[in-house]
Amino acid sequence: MESEIQGTAFEPQDTEPGKKIYYSIKEVAALLGETEHTLRFWEEVFPDDIKPKRNKRSKRGGIRFYKEEDIEDIRLIQHYLRDSRLTIDGVRKRLKNNPDSSKRKDKVVLRLKKIKTELKELGKVMNEIESLRRTKQIAVIVRNEAI
Repeated sequence: MESEIQGTAFEPQDTEPGKKIYYSIKEVAALLGETEHTLRFWEEVFPDDIKPKRNKRSKRGGIRFYKEEDIEDIRLIQHYLRDSRLTIDGVRKRLKNNPDSSKRKDKVVLRLKKIKTELKELGKVMNEIESLRRTKQIAVIVRNEAI
């Protein structure tokens, strides 16, 4: 049930709370920690892999709208360039030679890294909660001894 992106009145819609169907280039750049210029450059360099939807508003190609799958593909390219330190030609070869299994494997690695980061953040929150709980218990003991 994908709507056509045409005209000037296109508004990204929410599918579930906090989850959008389409993201602007500004949102994707902020999400990935890259500049909008970098995303546009990667779109030119990897035209078979990064294909955002566009409306037909202007002669320059319109406004880009990225789906979750597009963001995953960009994140994979970002991983190759930034983490694996491959050159642009190296990334092209990697995507061209073994696109399905390589992409699938590397996407799993990226998801696992994201999960690891989230678990670390949860651990920090749990430690803070435990620390607050202990502080509250100590305060109760001190109060009881003062009485």
